[in-house]
Amino acid sequence: MSPFDWEAACAAIAHLSAQNPEKKQRGKIWLWAATGRNSARLASSSSHAKYIETPDSEKTEGRLAKTYAIDTPILFLLRQEGKADKGWRDTPFYWPVIRAQANTPTAIFATDTVG
Repeated sequence: MSPFDWEAACAAIAHLSAQNPEKKQRGKIWLWAATGRNSARLASSSSHAKYIETPDSEKTEGRLAKTYAIDTPILFLLRQEGKADKGWRDTPFYWPVIRAQANTPTAIFATDTVG
């Protein structure tokens, strides 16, 4: 498993937030922080993955993104309680989830380029 790439995440958020058609709103994002996640670490047996891949849900965060992330991206910080009985290491942590705004122009993002 690769470590989370904070530089790439910051670059993606900066790029997305610069796309707002309103100049005064450029450089801004929506932030949604939530607590109390108690998901199991392992995916359900019907999944192709061994571990859960997405901490966000279409019912909650998806609905918020559809409502608010129109011209501005949204960063979800989802606190997972990280309990050992759910397969974690008994340490809480936050899942960072970036959702692009609905009106995002098509782009390609790469952390490595050929010089």
